[in-house]
Amino acid sequence: MSEQVHVQSIQALVELRSSVGQFRQESLQSLDVINKEIRRFEDWLLERQRYWQYQIEQAQEMLYYAQRALEECQASGYYDEDTGRYHAPNCSGYEMQVAEAYRRLRQAEEELHNVMHWKNLVGQAVHDYQRQARRLADQLNHTLPQAGAFLGRKLATLEAYRAEHAPTAGQDIGTASSSPTISSATGRTASYGADSASLSVSISAGSASGTAKNAATGVWKDHGVPNVPVQHLIHGIDTLNSHVKSKADFKKVSYEEMAEGLRKLQEVVLPAVQNGADGDYFSDIDAQQSLDYEHGYRRIYDAFYGNDAIRVNKIGDAYQVINGYHRLFVAKELGIESLPVQVVEHLPSSPTP
Repeated sequence: MSEQVHVQSIQALVELRSSVGQFRQESLQSLDVINKEIRRFEDWLLERQRYWQYQIEQAQEMLYYAQRALEECQASGYYDEDTGRYHAPNCSGYEMQVAEAYRRLRQAEEELHNVMHWKNLVGQAVHDYQRQARRLADQLNHTLPQAGAFLGRKLATLEAYRAEHAPTAGQDIGTASSSPTISSATGRTASYGADSASLSVSISAGSASGTAKNAATGVWKDHGVPNVPVQHLIHGIDTLNSHVKSKADFKKVSYEEMAEGLRKLQEVVLPAVQNGADGDYFSDIDAQQSLDYEHGYRRIYDAFYGNDAIRVNKIGDAYQVINGYHRLFVAKELGIESLPVQVVEHLPSSPTP
């Protein structure tokens, strides 16, 4: 059974993929903020518990000495030898001290009971929340990256197909094949109408295997995320298609924030990745340094090695940017020599004898 999808613009899919990645980052950041607030409140409750336990100890000690003082005062009475009359001492002050010690002890015990009551309630609420939060985190860390990767593969296929079926010099778009179709053994077909702004895609069950993607002629090979010299990218990039011309074109993330991210990439993330580090390694660093996701190294790793990596199609010596114009602009401005980039290269098929 196939599902028909009508796509008006490939750029819309690019933005959707970027939005999926942005949603994942913001959601993980929100979970991190909530977890920090939970820890802060739990630490406060623990501090209150220890405080009132100490106050109970102090009140018990105060009561002990007040009672001893009262007993000594009461024992200080005497009988007059001449009259035989007993002279009782005035111990009202000591009695007040004993009463005050009892009052403080009762107050501290009530406060401790109240703290323990709320600590139990909060503990149960946190347990229930964390069970749900773990499910959400699992979706954010596994399902959404898979969705982003799926969209990335679809974009690569569509971009490759568009490149293969672009009108040749002197050929009017309207005279090109009215509805060229590409199909594969997986059951996927893509049909472009004469209007290049309209794309109709039919996708049936099945998935492509391997890293080579069949196009009309030749194959597309995914090279993963190697380090690519920035100058090679800048010289070979289709800069006319870039919507990033100056620092004013940085909207969602400021130029300064992106520049700081690239510095962290060069100084910390790249050397660690070259030594075999993965995303969990940078999550551990963030935890050790008490960095939230927004300001941590895991975010930098995800931005360059995750589902929002810089991605280009390589056709001959030219690079077609699918995602990452902003980062490439900043890298050029900072004079960075190389960047991790996901490269999908078109390899022409051998001529048929």
